[in-house]
Amino acid sequence: MGVSVDLYLWSLCERADPACLSSDEQARADRFVYDKHRHAYIAARVGLRERLSQILGASAVDVAFQYGPQGKPSIADGPCFNLSHSGDVACLAIHPTAPLGVDIEAFRSVEDGIAERFFSPTEVAALHTLPAEDQRAGFFRCWTRKEAVIKALGGGLSIPLDAFDVTLGANDAQLTRLDVDCQDAADWALTPFSVGQQMAGCVAAKTGGASLSLNLKDAPEDLKFNS
Repeated sequence: MGVSVDLYLWSLCERADPACLSSDEQARADRFVYDKHRHAYIAARVGLRERLSQILGASAVDVAFQYGPQGKPSIADGPCFNLSHSGDVACLAIHPTAPLGVDIEAFRSVEDGIAERFFSPTEVAALHTLPAEDQRAGFFRCWTRKEAVIKALGGGLSIPLDAFDVTLGANDAQLTRLDVDCQDAADWALTPFSVGQQMAGCVAAKTGGASLSLNLKDAPEDLKFNS
């Protein structure tokens, strides 16, 4: 039996009332230098609280987060969830019990050497075999898959990006090697998705070898979601 993860997408351009944020969230928002980044953070966190409050049957202000050693938020006795945002889009992934991570990235220019700096040799070789016109998309497919895995593991920057391998195919994502804390790559599943033609995404979850599917619960009508 497969594992189904619920996805929620929303626009960061929506008006968000920061009154429901905790004092530490408000303090973090105040530390952003640029208004654009501050507004994106607020819209993402408010949207997260609003959607979790609907699931938990509580008010948004009463959603209480706990934070792991590397800063990953969780809810006591609540569902597993993870949040990502890029450009003007936020994405929330939720499952009742499966540890998971989600990442989305809007396509943008990438400096030379970034792949060699952060990807594994196997991934760099796979990237260079792609046609030139597909290499930027291939880079962000790889990046989102690796970020989703790291966020699912909850290790943050303590996990080297070259400690595991992911595949780069447009329609097939796999975790083929995982040299982290005696983890078995076969226990994890990746499912890629896209938002329009200029944004890549991926969900990673510990499924025990079961398949992973995505259930889009809510999204603005103008966002073209494909998985």
